[in-house]
Amino acid sequence: MFYYMKNAVDLNGTEEEKGIIYDNKLSYPLHGGKQSNSGIKSVSKWNGETKENDAAPAVFSKLPLQRNIVVAPYYNFTRRKTPLKHIAFIKTHKCASSTIQNILMRYGIRNHLTFVLPKNIYNMAGWPHPFDPSRHMRPIKEEKADILCFHSVFSEKIAEVMKKDTFYLTIVREPLSMMQSFYSYENWNLCYKKTLREIIAGFPHQTVICKVNAYNPMMFDMGFPVKKHSSSLKAIDEYIGMLDKRFNLVMIVEYFEESLIILRDMLGWSNEDILSFAVNFRKSTNGSFENVAMEGVDMSDDEESKAFLYEKSIADAKLYYHFKSKLEATIEANRTYFTKEKLNFQAVKQRWMEFCIKSTMPNDSVRDKRFKGFGNFVYGYALSEEGLKNQTCIDLATPEPSFVERVNKYQSFGLRRGMI
Repeated sequence: MFYYMKNAVDLNGTEEEKGIIYDNKLSYPLHGGKQSNSGIKSVSKWNGETKENDAAPAVFSKLPLQRNIVVAPYYNFTRRKTPLKHIAFIKTHKCASSTIQNILMRYGIRNHLTFVLPKNIYNMAGWPHPFDPSRHMRPIKEEKADILCFHSVFSEKIAEVMKKDTFYLTIVREPLSMMQSFYSYENWNLCYKKTLREIIAGFPHQTVICKVNAYNPMMFDMGFPVKKHSSSLKAIDEYIGMLDKRFNLVMIVEYFEESLIILRDMLGWSNEDILSFAVNFRKSTNGSFENVAMEGVDMSDDEESKAFLYEKSIADAKLYYHFKSKLEATIEANRTYFTKEKLNFQAVKQRWMEFCIKSTMPNDSVRDKRFKGFGNFVYGYALSEEGLKNQTCIDLATPEPSFVERVNKYQSFGLRRGMI
């Protein structure tokens, strides 16, 4: 049922068979299932020490971020020959999840698939409560749905409404970067009247910031009982181990394109299927467009605040570094493949950008309401004349609220006429 569960080894195996990463070199399978030791750099068990490509600050040395979890150390992403069309996506907050949602909604409509639609709130399938289909899901004609991609808290009841071969997917992000995004997007400077650094310093006295969980918001979305077990390292490790076996892929925002390539191959999709344009993006000081934090949020060099945040959100920190290490091991074992595929993917994306987009502009200046972003200080798109005639261009440029509305209309229309 779950594609890389076959990599989760017998607990009675040898230490290397158990998939625990030590300082010695391990043999990772290359893309296509081949084995090789050549060109693979050692990957350290992350215990607060700096390792290659991690740049963990020295102040983390006392934090218990090591992985005491028996799992497969890599993803086996041999490309499927036939596309897999059944996906359950746990949409974490402020982790580029709207971009993934756009990909899944486009694919679902194009292939006449059935969505799990929220019963009441437009984009919340039960969140902040664990998903329960009887309470949080609108009825569908089919016994099982094809795609779940709305905000929900992971629970085993998701399996009750999804197909047997469903691919379980989510995405996580470096915790401080995620908090910076929350601060900008939710306008915490107005809501809380403090800088992010001041908010983090005040964490011992608060558990909610402007209606957002202050501690471990990613693990909360993943169904972990943060209020009960956020200080139990044993409970955290056991839960992350369960997630590793349950989820086919946990994407990493900081390795977004590499994650997309793995997703593409594991699902048997094409580059066009995983295309995305940035939504809810801001303009940086150098003129480029990206997810840029607003004034008062840049804390990239503030190691003390980061370490303090990690101490208070240790479950999120362990979740992030666990799956980041797993993805890095996969990338390192397939470096040539990823380099080539990233270039190919970037070229495809650039062609679509040039074809679809006339210009980017502040949200207030976007005349076509279909392409207006949502949030503070964001930009949107003006499509080219050709782009306005092309449904793929329209879909790629459509932000979350407008696309969710379209999915609702699509499914209502399809169900009434027996199309899906």
